[in-house]
Amino acid sequence: MIVPVILAAALLVRSAHASAYLGCIDPAAIPSPSGSTTGTDLGDCISYCSSASAAYAYYDNSDGACTCSTSDPAVSAYENAQDSGGTCASDQASVHFLNTDYAFSSCSSTITSEGTARTVFVTTPAQCFTSCAGTYGSAGISHYGSTYVCFCAQVNHADDSQVCQGATGDGGIYIYNRDVVTPTAVARRQLKERLRRALATKHQYCPSGLTACIVGTDPEAFECVDTQADLESCGGCMNGLYGPTVRNGTFPGVDCSTLPAVAMGGVTCTRGQCEVSACSYGHALVDNQCVRMVQ
Repeated sequence: MIVPVILAAALLVRSAHASAYLGCIDPAAIPSPSGSTTGTDLGDCISYCSSASAAYAYYDNSDGACTCSTSDPAVSAYENAQDSGGTCASDQASVHFLNTDYAFSSCSSTITSEGTARTVFVTTPAQCFTSCAGTYGSAGISHYGSTYVCFCAQVNHADDSQVCQGATGDGGIYIYNRDVVTPTAVARRQLKERLRRALATKHQYCPSGLTACIVGTDPEAFECVDTQADLESCGGCMNGLYGPTVRNGTFPGVDCSTLPAVAMGGVTCTRGQCEVSACSYGHALVDNQCVRMVQ
């Protein structure tokens, strides 16, 4: 039974996952629909069926008809495409599996697998994607009689370029790679933080010769300091570096003005070291320190 749905409303909802091209079939072999529409392009058809919670989208090249279904076509229904990119002829319909993280890459006669790999027999392409999901970044699918051979691997490299084969073709493999998804808000914040830290490491927050130091207890506030000459941040940042992954946890910077028994104006910061030149009354300068004199 065909369930009519208003296309304009359906297009307001987009799938969070990719769709995977599975091959070309005769439009007469399209399974019973759960929804359909006409006058769409391929992208709108996929969006329409995704919003209708269908598992498969069928796009008829001859008239632009879009059919959504919960069923996949029979293995024997697949026909040869026009090229290795999966282009279907004007009298064919393309088949797309929805809501998967795997996206079609190309077709090849053979593949070379890299990293951990496994091969299993499945009855539907969807089972192959499920079998490879979570561990493998690539999936390969080949027609084999009334079933499919599924090649899961970290990476599947195409050894050549071959027209995507139908069920009666000479084999061949459809290659899929895990699709790039839009980063979440958390992922975007993490990426922003890594970029901020990388920039700080390269001293791009401050002019050359100055260091970005955190101000007070606010980790997002910084000032540019010459730690080789600054009296109050001599040798490093008092509250930690701004940006790098490992904060300046040991606070190697020294506030020379707080050294005990040093006379006012009797200390400077030179090459990142406090150099004492005068001590307060009753103290003597010994090895760059003011030591109380014995009465």
